[in-house]
Amino acid sequence: MDLSPHFTAAEFACRCGCGFGLRAGDVSQDLVVRLEAMRAAAQALDVVNLWPGGLEITSGCRCEAHNAEVGGSRGSAHRYGLAADVACPGSARAFVLVSAALAVGFVRVGLERGCVHVDVSTRPEHPQRVLFGWNRLAELGRRSA
Repeated sequence: MDLSPHFTAAEFACRCGCGFGLRAGDVSQDLVVRLEAMRAAAQALDVVNLWPGGLEITSGCRCEAHNAEVGGSRGSAHRYGLAADVACPGSARAFVLVSAALAVGFVRVGLERGCVHVDVSTRPEHPQRVLFGWNRLAELGRRSA
């Protein structure tokens, strides 16, 4: 199922195979719209041709079991279809992706482990206007648990 011109539900599906992410409404439409805008912004910012194509989603929706298996925080935005990790090999690409994410209005952006995390959560336990690495994210998760 296509979610937008450049993203499919399969890209966001939980990697354990449970089907979370494949049903209508599993993935936030706001997230998909912002990812489309981020893709365009990243391509526009890429003045040195680092971008071979679109954005690769390495993690989208996660069921509770898979989230625990990968070490996600208990209240992770991935569990609600509100987050995506975008593949990001190298610091030059990281700079482009983070710049693009901020330019299109993502206010929760994480960086590390070969990806850039973006999400659209407005849940009370998720601090807004944050830029974090995974170690910081783990601290935020412990505080909100």
